[in-house]
Amino acid sequence: MKVENLINEQVKHFAFGEGTVSGAEGNILTVRFENGKESKFSYPSCFYKFVEIVDDGLKGKIEKDVEKWLVDSGTLKQEQLNKKTMETQEEIKKREIERQKVRIEKAKAEAQRSRFFAGLDNPNAATEDE
Repeated sequence: MKVENLINEQVKHFAFGEGTVSGAEGNILTVRFENGKESKFSYPSCFYKFVEIVDDGLKGKIEKDVEKWLVDSGTLKQEQLNKKTMETQEEIKKREIERQKVRIEKAKAEAQRSRFFAGLDNPNAATEDE
């Protein structure tokens, strides 16, 4: 989509609120917000996480441009790698927790065996009274 086609379109920025696209040059959009602040954004990356178009008819076209940008820029691949890394780290944490539980259970069992053979928990062990 040509960025010039977005001039005068209403947008919502997740931090700045509502605004209107007031200009476009190359892939840079200028947006004037209700508070009078004017900001420039790179198209289509700004529509990935920060800006949303109000016109539902344009959302699909912009989403296609964003998807293409994600692939072309390597952002999608990086996010997939980040997600895989986080999943792997979570699996490692879960395995370590399970290993720790096993170590604790082994230590408890060993302590119980020691007490048993020391006669502390063994009802069949000879007592000093006998």
